[in-house]
Amino acid sequence: MNRRFPKAVLLGALLLTCLAPTAVHAVACNVGYCTACSADNVCSTCREGRTVSSDKKACVPLITDCSTYNTNGTCNTCVSGSKPSPDGTQCFVCGDSTCKSCSADNTCAVCTSSANYPSGAACKACASGTKLATDGKTCVVCPSDCTSCDADGKCLTCSSVSYYVVDGVCTRCSKMVSFDRKSCIDCSFFCKCNVANKCIACPVNYQILKSGDCQNCASSAYASSDYKKCVTYPSGCTKADDNGKCTVCSSSTQTPSVDGKPCVNTLPACTAHYANGTCATCGDGLAPSADGKFCINCDVNNCDKCSANDVCATCKTGFILNAAKTTCIKEITSCTAYDDDGKCTLCSAGVPSLSGTSCVTCVIDNCDKCSANDECAQCTTGLIPRNDKKACVDEITSCQTYDDDGKCTLCSAGVPSLSGTSCVTCGIDNCDKCSANDECAQCTTGLIPRNDKKACVDEVTSCQTYDDDGKCTLCSAGVPSLSGTSCVTCTITDCAKCSANDECAQCTTGLIPRNDKKACVDEITSCQAYDDDGKCTLCSAGVPSSSGTSCVTCTITDCAKCSANEECALCTGSLVPSADGKTCGTEIPNCQAYDNAGKCTSCSVGVPSFNGMSCVTCGIDKCDKCSANNECAQCTGELLTSSDKKACVKEITSCTAYNSDGTCTACSAGSPSTDKKICVKCPDNNCVSCSADNTCDGCQGTYQLSKDHTSCQTFVSGCAEYDNAGCASCPDNKVLSVGIPIKCVSCNVDNCDKCSDDDVCYTCKEGFSPYRQNAACTKTIDNCFSYDDNGLCTSCLGPLLGPYLEVSLDGKSCISCEVSGCDKCSSTDYCGRCDAGLTVSADGKTCAACAIKECNSCENLDKCHACLNGFSATVDKTHCVTSVQNCAEHTLDGCSRCSTGFRKVNGECVPNSATPPHPAEKKESKGAPWWAWLILGLGLAVIVAAVIVIVLCVLRRAAAAAAAAAAPYGGEEAAKGKDKEEGNEPADSHSQGTPY
Repeated sequence: MNRRFPKAVLLGALLLTCLAPTAVHAVACNVGYCTACSADNVCSTCREGRTVSSDKKACVPLITDCSTYNTNGTCNTCVSGSKPSPDGTQCFVCGDSTCKSCSADNTCAVCTSSANYPSGAACKACASGTKLATDGKTCVVCPSDCTSCDADGKCLTCSSVSYYVVDGVCTRCSKMVSFDRKSCIDCSFFCKCNVANKCIACPVNYQILKSGDCQNCASSAYASSDYKKCVTYPSGCTKADDNGKCTVCSSSTQTPSVDGKPCVNTLPACTAHYANGTCATCGDGLAPSADGKFCINCDVNNCDKCSANDVCATCKTGFILNAAKTTCIKEITSCTAYDDDGKCTLCSAGVPSLSGTSCVTCVIDNCDKCSANDECAQCTTGLIPRNDKKACVDEITSCQTYDDDGKCTLCSAGVPSLSGTSCVTCGIDNCDKCSANDECAQCTTGLIPRNDKKACVDEVTSCQTYDDDGKCTLCSAGVPSLSGTSCVTCTITDCAKCSANDECAQCTTGLIPRNDKKACVDEITSCQAYDDDGKCTLCSAGVPSSSGTSCVTCTITDCAKCSANEECALCTGSLVPSADGKTCGTEIPNCQAYDNAGKCTSCSVGVPSFNGMSCVTCGIDKCDKCSANNECAQCTGELLTSSDKKACVKEITSCTAYNSDGTCTACSAGSPSTDKKICVKCPDNNCVSCSADNTCDGCQGTYQLSKDHTSCQTFVSGCAEYDNAGCASCPDNKVLSVGIPIKCVSCNVDNCDKCSDDDVCYTCKEGFSPYRQNAACTKTIDNCFSYDDNGLCTSCLGPLLGPYLEVSLDGKSCISCEVSGCDKCSSTDYCGRCDAGLTVSADGKTCAACAIKECNSCENLDKCHACLNGFSATVDKTHCVTSVQNCAEHTLDGCSRCSTGFRKVNGECVPNSATPPHPAEKKESKGAPWWAWLILGLGLAVIVAAVIVIVLCVLRRAAAAAAAAAAPYGGEEAAKGKDKEEGNEPADSHSQGTPY
């Protein structure tokens, strides 16, 4: 083997010599996941699972039915008959040429023309003279001076900045409009003023002073976002944050460095640059070259930098290059030599573990091989590892597991003996340990040996002895249950056997369980049910006797208990016995005694009624006859019954109805007087009582008395005062309605000033505005034009000379949003939500496209919220990497932690249930000695490698000559490239193009 090693070294040197001249040209391809690329970064072939974008500048994941792709991985066009979804991640069948993208339900989502609106699977245009409203689905007649209208045709924005919207109409202000947009004010054009005409914000390049004036910053400085200080621009920078960190460079070929101080030349495919102009990070699928001047394909796991495409130069911390320098393997402490699989073959301290993943010291006696955690995997002859692999014990035939003392605890054939030194055959089911005489000493969990030790039975708590069927016959605490499966405590006197819920199932001789099984009572012949005192309540033959101590024959219908002489003592249900006990009749409340016909003859409360069917109380004076409900049916002499029949009263001329106190409530001629003692004539037929001056004192029914007491008016709900025409005024919480008849209507809308008769608010109180279709009033938001059902602003008044106002993110104010690309601002200079496709920065002052490759949506500009299909965000959310199935946490190196129930094997997550092959299995193969195969393999490898080297040398040199003109440092261009690198000449478009 040592004689062949120099040849392998020479072969490797020859291969590196051949490849070295052309390795630098591999940087010409800056397209991640590209397998074939031209000199100008045009990709023609991508790796499996990806395809080339339409501009051939990116390799993007495949989408079903997509025919052309955008550089960001979204679908641009689908196959015939399909259209992309709005987010470009799927293709759906729908629509015609008027539809640009479709939704999952095969309906059109976006039209090719902004003037059209989706309608089913296609798009429609608005009729002539109408415009598409802001809801995107309604065509309305919109005034000519309006650029947009709502669904009701009200103007939302004006075509001229000199106009603003008031009540859906464009209105011109000759000067600037006030901050509250309620008046015209005289304010400096170069300032944004409040109602008091005081400057509150200055344009860019100004700063605000205490005096309220705006003053220019120096030419090399700009105003901070709070207009309180001037910040100096870094060199070559056109825009920076409030700390002076550059965000936009003045040259389109330069980009801010990671520290934001200098602007450096943009390197192709580089996503972040160091201050010295080298690349810090590259696009997806690429990595910086060893010198940091290029982005090259570096698909080597755990590689930090590559010297050429997919050729690793240095590994990440904790990893080292393998002997062939083709991959990065995990570094093992004290290991001095590794095999091709990254397993340790030689240690400087200790020996390699069985797995080859560590160097270990083995302290276990008689152990031949140790694992990394000091566990024995193989003992000397005649011994076997204990179950915990912490010791070597004597091997017992058929034994599968051992305890700490080396005794057998589980056998593959038979069961362990009592001594644990052998496996014996036991004929007892569920027995774990048998004695020599075939008696069970220990049963499996949950079972216990029977008293004769010839069987294993279910263990019953507190049971001392068992019968042959495994039922408990004696308990140490309590008594056996009827089933014999438990020991229970029985508190019932004279009970022989109890159930588990403390109910008696069997009493001692001569007794029987009561119906509720909670007591033992004397057994009565033919009795089926007993009460708590042991008396019979139901017989299977006859009925219970009066004493309840026997069952007797009774011929009386509905009788429940009979005496010995066949007299009924108790009837069934609500029936009661007659006086002679020969019949059962209906019970009369409060009746104490009945005659033989069932009529009441004596009452405990009141007296029997005339028909004897009830007991009534008749406390009415001079009443001759009372009804069952204690009402007088007939009074004595010339007296009359009151209207409620509760009194006997004297007759009043013309009176037709009386109160119980004898006063009149209705007259056949005229009306009752005020004192209701006579009938008099009243000015209104609806008067119920009048005074001597013929004025009305009260009206009948629902009629209401007028304030001059001369008429009765129809009732109006809620009316406070009436006159001769009807309702004159309403309470404070109601108002008179419009029209006839006049009425009071409730105004249930808080802060409403005027209501209609159907609870619709016409006008809100000052400081409030109507919403919910005039069903409520909400506090007015300055410059708000319309509100939603929650009282939040949905649109603001149009622009005048001042800034264009927009609804804030929380809908509670109208503000000018000065963040470019912002859809909704939280404040004037803080964006809460950016336009589609843009992401807000952490400080809320910038909206920009997400800079993270393969990211579908960002949280901040440098944090990915959700990656594209097939990719997952790293733990710090700064990158999207290829997804590993069942991985819980990803890093740039791949999966760092698998999901619960999975483990990491060779960079993948496999189920924990997947059992790797046992190390011993690798030794079962038969054949030639290992050294013979090694010699044969090395010989073949030398021959094949020599052929490959020769072919590669020829091809590489031919390709180098052909691409010399296009390469970054080939031919005459090399000199230029060198000048550019040293900063003597601006980079051309080929070497400094925008990365993809």
